[in-house]
Amino acid sequence: MPNETVMSSTAFLFKIKLALGVAIVLMATLGVASYVTINRLIETARIGDQTEEALVLLERLST
Repeated sequence: MPNETVMSSTAFLFKIKLALGVAIVLMATLGVASYVTINRLIETARIGDQTEEALVLLERLST
């Protein structure tokens, strides 16, 4: 019986370590994805602002 307890304890610890490892990898992946998405959003907003400024300038020039 003591051998079964050690083996099940070892298997349990392995499963815990595996679950924590998977969780860390998922969190890191989500962090990178969020970073990339936010940077794209900021760039898109900047380009939109530039376009609006150009349209206002062209409107002023045409009147």
